[in-house]
Amino acid sequence: MLADTTQEKSEAILKKLKEKFGSWRIKAIRGKDIKDFLDAYEISRNSKVNVHSNPNMFFDYCWLDTNPHRQ
Repeated sequence: MLADTTQEKSEAILKKLKEKFGSWRIKAIRGKDIKDFLDAYEISRNSKVNVHSNPNMFFDYCWLDTNPHRQ
């Protein structure tokens, strides 16, 4: 379980991530774009990993949902 302040920071960063990349085509977002975005914030490496993993889990879930024979 995350501490309340960690959770709040993660949610704030994810909101900013959505604001920045929400209108981009998914294929246009490069790993370097996400890295540069996360590097702009003074958060710990572990927090960056957590923030980065959330969209990945979302897309993995969506992919599995549309490819049930791959589970």
